[in-house]
Amino acid sequence: MMKTLFFTIAGLLCLSTVTTAELSVEDLEKIRQIVNEAEVRLEKRITETEVRLEKRMTEQSKRLDFQGTLIITLIGALIAFVGVPLAFIAYQQSSRTQKTIL
Repeated sequence: MMKTLFFTIAGLLCLSTVTTAELSVEDLEKIRQIVNEAEVRLEKRITETEVRLEKRMTEQSKRLDFQGTLIITLIGALIAFVGVPLAFIAYQQSSRTQKTIL
């Protein structure tokens, strides 16, 4: 029973038009056209992605340059706010010690 069913299905599959069908030249041209269209769309998407990536990298570079400048400025301001009063205090201390010696 099972062998009969198996051979019947196998025979029907062998005789079906799908297994014996061949691609015509028109079918191949359609496939080429579809592949070419997909390739063109893919290239366009890749180009758009590259442009966006380049733009983002430029923006990030500008942002990092600004942040670096800001950090350097803040360090300079910190040195000025701490260093100038410290130098003034050191000068006053030096003057006092010279007056007490004399």
